Amino acid sequence: MNFGNRHEPPEPVEPAESANFREPAYDDDPVAQFFAQERRAVQPQVADDLAWARITKGARRATPGRFLMGAVAAAAVAVVAGFGILTLHEPQATTAATRVTSPVQSSMAQPDQTNSAQQKGPAPSAGPFQSSTPSTPSRPPQSTPPEFVTWSLSNAGGRRIFNLGASKCGSAVCPVLLRSVDNGARWTPVHIFPASVSTPTVGPGTGRIGSSDAVRDVRFVTPQIGYVFGSDLWVTRDGGEKFSRIAHPGRFVLDIEASRGRALVVTSDSCAASACTGAVSVTTLDTAADALPAAGSANTDLTSSVSAADLVVHGNQVLLSLTKAADGTPLPLLRMQGGSLSPVSTPSACRGSNLQAVTAAADADLRLFALCNPQDGPSQSTYTLVTSTDGGVTWGAVSSGAVQLPKGGRPQLAAVDSTHLAAAVGTTDGSTALNGARLLVSQNGGRTFAAKDSRLGLPATGIDWIASPGAGQYYAVTTDGSGYYWSTDAGQSWRRVDPRA
Repeated sequence: MNFGNRHEPPEPVEPAESANFREPAYDDDPVAQFFAQERRAVQPQVADDLAWARITKGARRATPGRFLMGAVAAAAVAVVAGFGILTLHEPQATTAATRVTSPVQSSMAQPDQTNSAQQKGPAPSAGPFQSSTPSTPSRPPQSTPPEFVTWSLSNAGGRRIFNLGASKCGSAVCPVLLRSVDNGARWTPVHIFPASVSTPTVGPGTGRIGSSDAVRDVRFVTPQIGYVFGSDLWVTRDGGEKFSRIAHPGRFVLDIEASRGRALVVTSDSCAASACTGAVSVTTLDTAADALPAAGSANTDLTSSVSAADLVVHGNQVLLSLTKAADGTPLPLLRMQGGSLSPVSTPSACRGSNLQAVTAAADADLRLFALCNPQDGPSQSTYTLVTSTDGGVTWGAVSSGAVQLPKGGRPQLAAVDSTHLAAAVGTTDGSTALNGARLLVSQNGGRTFAAKDSRLGLPATGIDWIASPGAGQYYAVTTDGSGYYWSTDAGQSWRRVDPRA
């Protein structure tokens, strides 16, 4: 596993001393003696992030005795001022550092001391980071706000999970980012976006294309680097404490997906009223950049307006699924090849219908699953399940009719590996009740499924989003409350996680 280049801190330089070394202080001058004593007490330290974190942490926990020492030092400076002018010189910064403009940091957020070797992806490329539009967050509360509603989750690895949602901030509603460093056992608010960042109306079945400055989803590439997006796009490089807007003039952000240390973004240049009609681009994100490239990595013109775009990134394979705005049906699945997006051929088992609900098996390279050929009954729709073992180049049928979901919803798939997968459904209009099982789980590669929602208390509007980070885990979000559903045994059992607890 490649963790990128590791840079060891330099060894501390010891001061040159001799047996006859003596401070240049008069023996009868108390002020000179004070500063001489302080200089002798200085110990060399390694100049790294951990040392700085210890210094700032110690400063926050200053005792009255330390404040008293500060008063003594101030008095000493006052005495010196009586005899002459004391001049303080700031250390000279390097040329590169003088070009860095730091975004505003949440005042209550504490930095994580994360070893870069624990990150699954490569280290971000070096270079100055400039931001003209940093987020100016409110002070995050000590605990999760009682009004918090979960919108989106991202598992960053190393037991770190990020939860983007919304809560009240005064009379307004603001996006709030929570962070857990223990797989969701405890949560800490790390960033509250200001009310000037548009908060869309998010709920079961609501669309993801909104105003140009809206955010509603989160994706982390590593435990430190992540993106919050809606139609707008923000980046953090310190685990969620500071965010800066990434410039994307004239383009709406439709989706971001991260895999193996890289991230790709889908944009369109003509969106309004929850639909896009312009060209769609897929672009590889430079995690050190503060603007999207002027030209996308791969582009395609739309044959009809779309209401959603979903990326599937697995290894070197990049697939794009688009949904028609008019009726919610899928357009032909596209594969990113070089600088183009080409249609993917569908198997004969799909009977001419397009692939939808495409997902990658988290723990199985090149294994994909998808649904097709929906057959509507009075209250249920049945689907054909197909799979690919070569990243979507070829497909074969797994089962026909084993996936039965309530009619009128948006079907979704998630897969832990080639054997364990889940199917779910969510409303498309936010109000229609879905009658029947809304969460199905298979333990035999999709040949049969069993309903799992009878004891979960799922809302009638179903599941808005489901995914697997691997290792036997699933996450399911309903967007109707503060929590989410979590399974650690490949879907056999589930529990609701409430970040307010």
